[in-house]
Amino acid sequence: MTKLYAFGSNGSGQLGIGNTEDTNSPTLCLGLPSDDSIVKVSGGGNHSAVLTKQGHIYLAGLSQYGEDHMKSLSQKTDQDNKDWLCYQRRFDSMKWKDIVCGWAFTIALSSTGRLYGIGTSRWNELAGHSTENLVEIDANLTDIISVASGWRHTVALDVHGQVYGWGWGRHGQLGPLDIPPTDKKDIRSVRKINMPQSIAQIACGHLHTLLRGQDGTVYAFGSNKYGQIGEVGDTHIISHHASWIDAGWHHSAILDNEGKLQLFGRNDRGQLGQTQSHPFSKIACGSEHTIAITKDTNQVMAWGWNEHGNCVSDKDFVSEPVFLNQFPKANIIGAGCATSWLGFANVRGISSINPVGNLKKSVNHYKSHSISCGTVMSITHSVSTLNNKPPVSSSILHSSSFSNHNYVQYRLYSMTSQTRLLTVGTGAVGAIYSWRLSKTCNVTAVCRSNYEIVKNDGFNIDSAKFGKDVFRPDQVTRTVSECVTSEPFDYILVTLKALPECYNVADIIAPAVTKDTTIVLIQNGLGVEEPITERFPDNPIISIVAYIGTSQTEPGKIKMVGKESLVVGKYLGAKRDSEKQRAEFIELLKKGDVDVQIVEDVEKVRWQKLFWNSAFSPVCAMTGMNTTELLENKEAMKAVKDVMGEVIDAAIANGYEFDHDEQMKNMISRTEATAKNYKPSMQLDKERCSPMEIEVILGTPLKRAKAKGLSVPHLELIHSICSAANAQIMNQQSKKSQL
Repeated sequence: MTKLYAFGSNGSGQLGIGNTEDTNSPTLCLGLPSDDSIVKVSGGGNHSAVLTKQGHIYLAGLSQYGEDHMKSLSQKTDQDNKDWLCYQRRFDSMKWKDIVCGWAFTIALSSTGRLYGIGTSRWNELAGHSTENLVEIDANLTDIISVASGWRHTVALDVHGQVYGWGWGRHGQLGPLDIPPTDKKDIRSVRKINMPQSIAQIACGHLHTLLRGQDGTVYAFGSNKYGQIGEVGDTHIISHHASWIDAGWHHSAILDNEGKLQLFGRNDRGQLGQTQSHPFSKIACGSEHTIAITKDTNQVMAWGWNEHGNCVSDKDFVSEPVFLNQFPKANIIGAGCATSWLGFANVRGISSINPVGNLKKSVNHYKSHSISCGTVMSITHSVSTLNNKPPVSSSILHSSSFSNHNYVQYRLYSMTSQTRLLTVGTGAVGAIYSWRLSKTCNVTAVCRSNYEIVKNDGFNIDSAKFGKDVFRPDQVTRTVSECVTSEPFDYILVTLKALPECYNVADIIAPAVTKDTTIVLIQNGLGVEEPITERFPDNPIISIVAYIGTSQTEPGKIKMVGKESLVVGKYLGAKRDSEKQRAEFIELLKKGDVDVQIVEDVEKVRWQKLFWNSAFSPVCAMTGMNTTELLENKEAMKAVKDVMGEVIDAAIANGYEFDHDEQMKNMISRTEATAKNYKPSMQLDKERCSPMEIEVILGTPLKRAKAKGLSVPHLELIHSICSAANAQIMNQQSKKSQL
């Protein structure tokens, strides 16, 4: 269970604590769920937003629907109609994976990678008109993975590392233009910000923007009035080897690969602090203050401007960091415009929270803008105008290693009972889907060749769709027997290669199967369900066809390219109905942002995938050609078409309706368009001298074709050739094991 506490400026109810009084006493936020962990907090001008692990958004404060709506709400005197003082769940039409609040607008990122906005858009902050209804922001923006907003500008990052920006660009915060703007205000529509490399993380300050490249180079644009973007030249590079970036109102933060945090920019109110020797695990820049958690003692520290109590002191300025000793277990921090948030993923044993001092401040409507660091530490900042120019200085805070400071959110575990998942065969596919399911499940992974690496360091995942992360399963074992306890598994996810010629999957998973276990198969080929239904006829079975490009480049390192999709449907050969379990598992997948397609009969999809796999895979494997080379070779393509045509005929003979010519045309055209220089897994297995999936891809369709009286000489020939090659590989492996 996660609990969230807030303190600081609260004149418009933006802290979500049920009143409009500023406070320097950390106060429990109201209206948030008790069974859904918080992953991000973002504060706006007079409102804030909370994003939960299950993809829900909660809003509090007057300006959550824009300035006009704020004015109408502030004029109401009905005390019973002030739900904006507490967090309220909003926008339930879809699931969300990021949220950012601006001056008087909010931008939400859906689980499908599209942006939606609501609120005031006088400077094109929403890439369109102001609105009190949630609307999509530029339908051309797709595959977005994170979003950040400054005072009047917004930037978004997509899965390819490309950055797009819109809104007010007068100070250069949206990057340089080849042609000077004709409008002095420089209000920009959505456009790409061209960078020399792919970007991994984005952050926005009041009038500046920071971008972190994949190699750690940090680029900066915008106002440098207070030195907040450092000494930059035409390349706009201010640092190399950074692992994380953040931007305050007029100050910036860069964590380098050596574990040192550099703060630079405005420091008239102590926002850069004094040199500290404490190692930090987390740090967040507020408008004019900074908050951090020490790594060695797990203490919360705060320093900077404190007029509204956001550093839990009774002083206006805190240049010497204050230790918040009443938060010994805090692991979520957020810093906004004179506002701060602290959260606990595990709230057991937390004593009552006592104020540090008495706050004697007047209540006001303190307006802010937002900045997102893309982690659970929401960074949001004020946009009030400051008149004097303070001296520019910098401060270095020494820190120990701080991993995963990228756009991937931290995993937080609820204290409620979690679904127990056992993954058998945790290679590339198993690692990806176990990672996504870990958002809601307790995951045990059975690993073989990668056991030592995964046990010690977890999986290092680089996914074009989901981002970068280090995924550490809750338990890692070498065998199924090792992980069997008195507490049964709800699901067993099988992602082993389908090799009936080498082993029986049912025998492998048997030690962990109970009467209540649902068995999930994500495997290639046809007939993979049959050994399971024979051995466990009373257990629910979920059969899934995966379309995903992923590989384990070395033990524990997973690379995923492009998108992914899982096709889930009823397996008509099952002896027990699994509709309820199938629906529940689909929901778990969706909560992990997995793309799920639901079909009536999953075996039809398996046949359709075989049209490609049974033809291209074995021909590539036996000839050594990749798909591009194969497409250019007439003799090889004749073999592909001959085999594919017979497999399509076999599917039709087994009762499935397919247009023979259309299917063949589509399979070849898609290969030409999307699978250039591609090596199928069967080909890679042969090159590595590993057993190939021959029976489920060629043997089963061959048997079913003959059972219907079909003559399939080309399929029979390629099956014989591949079986001989497979036998040779297994014979070589057997000899090596005897040495």
